[in-house]
Amino acid sequence: MSTFKRIFCLYVATLLCFHSMTKAQTFDTRRTIDQQRTMVDINSDSVLSTAREFIRMDSNYYVGYLIEGQYMYNHASDYQGFLYAIEPLIKAKNRLLKEFSEALNNQYLSLASFSENMQRYQDYMLLCNNLSECYNNTDQPDKNMRMIEQLDSFNFRKDYFDIAGHKAWIFHRYRTFTSKDYYFLKNSIAENERAALTSCFNGLEKIQENKDVNDSWFGPSQSVMDQLTIYHYLALLTTYNKQYDSSNFYYQELEKGGIISWNNFGGLQLEVGNFSLAAQYYSPDMNPQFEHMLQEPYYYCPEVLVFKGSTKEAINMTKGIIQQNKSMPGFGWYNIALARSYLYDGQLDSSSLALQKAEKFQEVSIGTTLTQKQYKFTIQVLKVAQLNRAIAWEKLNHKNWWYSPTHLWNILKLKIQRFFAKYIVSNTLKHDPDRERMVYDLFCSESTISFDEIWDILQGFNDKFFIKKYDNYIAHDPRSNIIKYFKLFKAKFQLENGDKKDAQATIEDLVHNSQFDPENEKLFIGRLYEVAAQLYEQKGQKDNALFYQNELLKAYPQLTPFAGLNLKMKLQISGDQSAADKIKTALEKTQIDWENQDDLATVNISVQSSDGKKAQVLVDVKAKDGTRLYDSEPFSVDLSDNTAMSNILLQKCFKIGD
Repeated sequence: MSTFKRIFCLYVATLLCFHSMTKAQTFDTRRTIDQQRTMVDINSDSVLSTAREFIRMDSNYYVGYLIEGQYMYNHASDYQGFLYAIEPLIKAKNRLLKEFSEALNNQYLSLASFSENMQRYQDYMLLCNNLSECYNNTDQPDKNMRMIEQLDSFNFRKDYFDIAGHKAWIFHRYRTFTSKDYYFLKNSIAENERAALTSCFNGLEKIQENKDVNDSWFGPSQSVMDQLTIYHYLALLTTYNKQYDSSNFYYQELEKGGIISWNNFGGLQLEVGNFSLAAQYYSPDMNPQFEHMLQEPYYYCPEVLVFKGSTKEAINMTKGIIQQNKSMPGFGWYNIALARSYLYDGQLDSSSLALQKAEKFQEVSIGTTLTQKQYKFTIQVLKVAQLNRAIAWEKLNHKNWWYSPTHLWNILKLKIQRFFAKYIVSNTLKHDPDRERMVYDLFCSESTISFDEIWDILQGFNDKFFIKKYDNYIAHDPRSNIIKYFKLFKAKFQLENGDKKDAQATIEDLVHNSQFDPENEKLFIGRLYEVAAQLYEQKGQKDNALFYQNELLKAYPQLTPFAGLNLKMKLQISGDQSAADKIKTALEKTQIDWENQDDLATVNISVQSSDGKKAQVLVDVKAKDGTRLYDSEPFSVDLSDNTAMSNILLQKCFKIGD
């Protein structure tokens, strides 16, 4: 053998020996990491240093990155936190797949293979779940879908990740986008919804195909939870697509299986007009509480309370969750709910302040379908509603306001603000391909605005177009409890369009032929009486107009001062004469006609003053039949400030505030 050949053989032998030693060292290092890993508390303060020590020991091994990523994922509570968690999770996934792809491909080859590679398989499932949530919470559906497709390529016989459900969720959540935005989407909402449903049905079919062999491995009940998990998504999808018989079937199966989301079931009840059931299932007591994410019941339950006129209960509920969670995710949505609660209680300044807080907060939609687009849209819608009421309140407080430069200027400023707010809303609506379902439909479980706020959006647009649209809903919508809401909107648009005769026919049909839930539909009843009073005022039928004014006051007093009606009430003041005269003078400067007639609602004011500067006041209001509607706790007024005095007295007259 030549010298060169001997040297070459020695070199190769040395390399093989070194490689063998390195491989042995690597094996020992990884065995040490795997052993130490079993003692790691993923939530301990020292876990990050442990993860980094594992990475230092072997930077090509996935375990250190997995622990680092899992810790960061578990502690993420905002956009940036989830974004930071993605990097180590991807490193872990890529390293795991590079080394163990063959083992994963053989996972279901035999029970021995399944058991031998169980740790790698579980780690892969954990990484995929954590990454999927990170992508969801950082609005990266394309990366999420690619990761799920990569997982799907292994064609695991039993799906511990729920590939079908995750795909369906992504198609549904991004249904308003197209393939131009994200590669996997179709080119219309209908096509994306079909893709979501198809994904679920394919998942159910795969469960059945593999049932016999999976039963032999995992037991005869192994497929039940897999099937129910897909039912969860099907319940949501069929509700959105107005297939209510199917929705009820899936929810019944989920309830039997013990994994029903009562919050989502409450959404179905709200959508079909079962408001008492919606209140029951939206209740926070019916739903589990999670940290670091929006608790949807605390957003939707106050809305249902507003429907039933329990505005102060809604205020207390939302204030409670805000105080409890501080500025965690959900803070913005809770402030929107608080703004709505204040708005329908007539506390306009408090409503505006809550909206400002929501607008300044960077909300993250964690654990919910609610999107950033909906978040901004809802704030603008409530701004329009709040400004509509602010204008009405300014007019109500000041008789002959049109002769006062100050009040004219105040109203002009409010109208300018409303113009810009409504411009943003209308422009958003114009470019929203889902407006038919989320807005015009009045009730959709995934909408973030109520039927009543939708009127603030649509008022002033094409009346004839919407009369025709709501005629179509009345004829074809399957929800019998919601038809009266479509008729109410039709009547409003008819009145806006000057069709008084048609509006009267629609209103009388509603008043005499509709069934109401008097406890849970007070907002609807109040709006019906309001539009009836407006109609009869325009027709010059004063007795009918006064009748419906009185009915509105009984049904939902906080709506009355913002209805734009020529209000007539009876005023009775007792107590200190000097203070009573000042209060009477202040109230007579408002737009309310204070008439001494027995057929009017009566405002009784009791006043006591010791110094002529301040007074203690009690207010109670009675219907025209003498029935007491509500009364106030004692409160103090400054007798020298007519504007402030009339403002607080009017609030008490209409049950506004505490």
